[in-house]
Amino acid sequence: MDRNDIEIIEISTNTDFSYAGKVFHGLKGLVKASFSYYDEERKKQGAPYVVEISKLYPCFDSEDYMNENRFYQNFYFTCDPQKAENICKETQAGYRFNNKVLFPILEPRFSMSRIEEYHLPYIYYHGEGFFMQIVQNRNAKPEDKITIL
Repeated sequence: MDRNDIEIIEISTNTDFSYAGKVFHGLKGLVKASFSYYDEERKKQGAPYVVEISKLYPCFDSEDYMNENRFYQNFYFTCDPQKAENICKETQAGYRFNNKVLFPILEPRFSMSRIEEYHLPYIYYHGEGFFMQIVQNRNAKPEDKITIL
């Protein structure tokens, strides 16, 4: 996939959007609909699936560990239960498989070269502030894209 095919749209954390016919009410709605592990109950809920991959901000001393509550967050969207399950399993395996990082936290502005087609679409939130980024293939079919409402 060519890097020019990656579309990054910045939206407010309060913006409503949809994916595969489901409406999400900003970041709060996205967090409520997401999960970070996969089980049979998830399959029963049906598509679309929103897998959250989070990473705590860096901590450098004991005070940081006690007080830090911000996370870098990626929310991966899919209608394929197998893809959702794979994202969860790869993440639980420590982000590594055969020394290759899989489904890492991808901050779109600084990691364009690491974004692969299987990551898309996703939403990135920096853990603070009032904006998040939609990252998707601009050539994807409408049903495979996140739509701002």
